[in-house]
Amino acid sequence: MDLKFLAVLFLIAVTNACTTASHVKPLSDSPQENDPDQEEISKLIQLSDDYHKELKRKGLLYRDEATNQYLNRIGEKLAPNFLQLDEDLNFYIIKDATANAAALPNGNVYINIGLLSVAENEDQLAAILAHELGHVIYRHSLKATLTRQDTRRAANIADIFLLGTGLSYISAQSTLAHYSREQEREADMMSLTYMHQAGYDVQQIPEIFRIFQTLPESLTVKHSIYSSHPDNKERIDYLQEKIDEEYSGIKSKPVESEAFNNSRSKIVEENVRIRLNDHQYELALLTLDQVEQYYKKAALIQYYRGEAYRLKAENPIKAAKEMEWLSRAYDDEEDREYDESGQERDAERDTKVKQDLDYFNNNKAAHYDKARSFYDEALQLKPDLARAYKGMGLICYSRKDYTKAIHYFNTYLDMAEAPSDRLYINRLIRNSKQMDKKHD
Repeated sequence: MDLKFLAVLFLIAVTNACTTASHVKPLSDSPQENDPDQEEISKLIQLSDDYHKELKRKGLLYRDEATNQYLNRIGEKLAPNFLQLDEDLNFYIIKDATANAAALPNGNVYINIGLLSVAENEDQLAAILAHELGHVIYRHSLKATLTRQDTRRAANIADIFLLGTGLSYISAQSTLAHYSREQEREADMMSLTYMHQAGYDVQQIPEIFRIFQTLPESLTVKHSIYSSHPDNKERIDYLQEKIDEEYSGIKSKPVESEAFNNSRSKIVEENVRIRLNDHQYELALLTLDQVEQYYKKAALIQYYRGEAYRLKAENPIKAAKEMEWLSRAYDDEEDREYDESGQERDAERDTKVKQDLDYFNNNKAAHYDKARSFYDEALQLKPDLARAYKGMGLICYSRKDYTKAIHYFNTYLDMAEAPSDRLYINRLIRNSKQMDKKHD
């Protein structure tokens, strides 16, 4: 089905159902077919299903089977008896490095890789899932969407079905799952119930919010509850007050979970890879700083730092664009208007982009040197880290030191287990040998 047609259907569903969402029952009330808004609800659920198919088609769903099964096991542990996984509720991981999550009208809960990287233990991960579970059970996304009367905002929601490259779909998804303060508080309160019934430490709910408060804005989605939004301080205080009132006599501690540690290791690495693949070198470094305190693979931390600096040196234009994007990513909407002041800001940004590009061009050698030092540190910690030798080889190749490049590339191929880029590396070795002959 054409995505533009889906967007039109979605707008019709939103604008035709803007006054009746108060009749939408929670999932705990049965049967749901008695909802007077069932026709509109069915349309929204179908469109959410189509959105999920589009995520799959674009390869935006994280495919690690063990991690996905682990996430859904926690969800099943938290879910009340009247909910059925695979029918009322499904948890998915999106390959996006920002800290965010969303529960859609069809009961699908999407957790970004960037958010999974933030949780420090299974209980904090359960707290995130429990909050989203509250939104699902009370069908907040349906109520919020059906009552939304601002057609301009509805048009923004429809952008979900016009997914392009990059990560613009996230802001549209957040709009679809945009809740009132009352709904957020309701989900917060229900998360306490679900956590306690599942045997998790309820103190980890305000604790994960405290962690969110420390996250740099550039790692989150603006105005998300998973960011350092001012309202979150009030939520922390309110949650702590409720815990002190209702759970003060309960002594518990976070679950020790090997499955959590294994999943987080994979998620953290995927998170950094996404940043680097999206030419977000500064954000990759910032992410590494954030996770270093608990991510125990120190050699990989240093290796990925080396990758960030090597890629900065190889892609000065991309690095400059990232700096420009970071400077404007969180501007207010009025800053984007094409008035006289907006034009002045655009001119200022053009100047800054040029300055940043000059900086990255002028500092290529320094960034290569820094990358090499990080690769060296990685190899000191883990001498058999094959990919660090490849990084060294790529630096030498870029610097036209072909003899050393050949040495490092061969070392990489000898040490790596079934490297997927063997043909590419062999081509670089042949090119290096040819260039070496020319210089003789």
